[in-house]
Amino acid sequence: MLIQHRKTSLCFFSILIILLLCCIINLFCSEISIKNSNLTDKHTKTFDYFYNTDNKAVNRDYIKRRSALEKKPQKAYFSAIDKTEPWSNAFNFKKAWGATVDPRTGILSAYVKTGSMLSNLGHGPDISLNVNYNSGTLANPDGLGTGWSWNLTHFNLISRQLTTSFGQNFFLKKQSDGNWRPLYHKLHDMVIRGDISTHFVITYANGLRETLNHKGYEVRLEQQDGWSVYFNYIPGTHLLQSVKGAEGHSIKLYRKNHNIRVVSQGSYGKSVVVLIDKKNNEIHSVSLPLSPDNTGHGVYFYYLHHFITGVNYPTGLKSHIAYNCTDEIKVPAYSTSAFYTLCAVVKKTINPGFGEPVIVNRYRYGKTSINEHNYLGFNAGLNITTRSPKDKLFDAPVSYTYQTEQDNGLIREIRTYNKYHLMTDEQQISDRTGQVLSAVHYFFCRTDKPDGCAHTVFAHLPATYSLPLKIITRVFGGMVNKPAVTTMATRYDTEGRVIKQTDIYGRITVNHYCPLTGDAACPAVSKAWPFATLTKSTIYYPAGIETNANPLLPVTTYNYYRKEINHNGRGYIAVLYHQTKQSGNQQLTTIRHYYNNPDNLLTYGLLKQLIVTGK
Repeated sequence: MLIQHRKTSLCFFSILIILLLCCIINLFCSEISIKNSNLTDKHTKTFDYFYNTDNKAVNRDYIKRRSALEKKPQKAYFSAIDKTEPWSNAFNFKKAWGATVDPRTGILSAYVKTGSMLSNLGHGPDISLNVNYNSGTLANPDGLGTGWSWNLTHFNLISRQLTTSFGQNFFLKKQSDGNWRPLYHKLHDMVIRGDISTHFVITYANGLRETLNHKGYEVRLEQQDGWSVYFNYIPGTHLLQSVKGAEGHSIKLYRKNHNIRVVSQGSYGKSVVVLIDKKNNEIHSVSLPLSPDNTGHGVYFYYLHHFITGVNYPTGLKSHIAYNCTDEIKVPAYSTSAFYTLCAVVKKTINPGFGEPVIVNRYRYGKTSINEHNYLGFNAGLNITTRSPKDKLFDAPVSYTYQTEQDNGLIREIRTYNKYHLMTDEQQISDRTGQVLSAVHYFFCRTDKPDGCAHTVFAHLPATYSLPLKIITRVFGGMVNKPAVTTMATRYDTEGRVIKQTDIYGRITVNHYCPLTGDAACPAVSKAWPFATLTKSTIYYPAGIETNANPLLPVTTYNYYRKEINHNGRGYIAVLYHQTKQSGNQQLTTIRHYYNNPDNLLTYGLLKQLIVTGK
């Protein structure tokens, strides 16, 4: 009896093991099926690409090998930055913090900090070396992996596309004076000079200059006071090798077996090491700084066909990303390019861990109650097959708008954009009650209509068309008839600098800039530094609302600069000192900058002194 009982138990246990294995296999197959259904056409598993990358030969070979897997490919996917197919200025925006989804395009961006440098003993420029991912491209300009790049400015010599370290994308056209001008960029906040056969220099109104080599890669970053850092590459390649400043500060890269070891080294203290792990031409993990025993936590990435489908963070948070490559960004039937489409993120699941509830964000693009407008203008009756860097949506009717929707299960966020991809309205709506919780209206070009910029053609737009003149926010909070309303108004100059701004508290800031010809406090604008700088800023305070008390006296800050511009030494503009004082009061705060180099060339360092005087 005991033997028979043991045989029965053993048989029952074996059946349980078999059932458990079947469940595991079934779950595994289901997960693969879900991923495939998210990324492929419902009629085929083929995943072909039509891209214009930096290396066309490699790309053609890749397409050929992928096409050989299926005899009859039915769909081709094109890049977010492919200038030979419909191009959109909507790609000229980049949000890359962790892993985010652009609400207009459905492009996934990811960001990981890998190195940092407090250069030149604190004088700057400070460097944060990051790896950025973009799901809309197969390009690999920096040898990091498909879709990955450093956050450094790069110029593509073939496509004439400039990607800046600020996340902007421009197509450049050479002018008769030898300078380069970004197409369809009206703001006068950058000047590009030089020749791509040797190098060219990009000067920004914010006080930075970048020098690119003849291959289009950044080799120098300089501040207007002359302090610089340098980017060095492995000889004969475009692979970044180091970033160096003065006084021993550096970021060095060591490559071994497709992995990259990033070492941030200051003049004192211990080095900080981050390890980038690559497989199959993809970055699969970026470690946090290693501990003394070379163990550490990091950010992990999971892929399907070079699309990131999962991200795990060292805090325990996990994200899963699902794409739609069939009809989310819809191409109209009348188009000759109807077999092209885009892979857009349609769902992002966030599991915070530690028993916290899972958050599911769902996305829809260009889906409205009337039609299916989107950021490429497919329903605007445009010829979308023209091979031009111009955004075809700029030629859409003045009434053309498109909407996107993001829903986390509790709140829906509906955003409306005009023909220039400027968000004019943003609403938060409760999923439970359908009530509008808040509404934000953005006014561009004209302050009488939120979509004021859509009532003209691109050539007639002001230089500051992309900067909001007024932002009105209404928060309802259960009181539909009496929302809380805040307003912020701003005026700019042609370089996008703030001339006057009224914040939501009623404070008014008025800024004055150096005249182009210079004065006692400012050097004149020159070819070396073509932008004027801030010379005076005053803050005016409003009267008390409840007590009607007199407002605080205005506070003004004055900036004084070195008049001489010495091209043989460091710097184009040197700040001598700042003064801050209250109107009608003798209270005065002065920060003076002293240079201990007798030639005043900013070579030996900077000393600061704070002086406070009273009545």
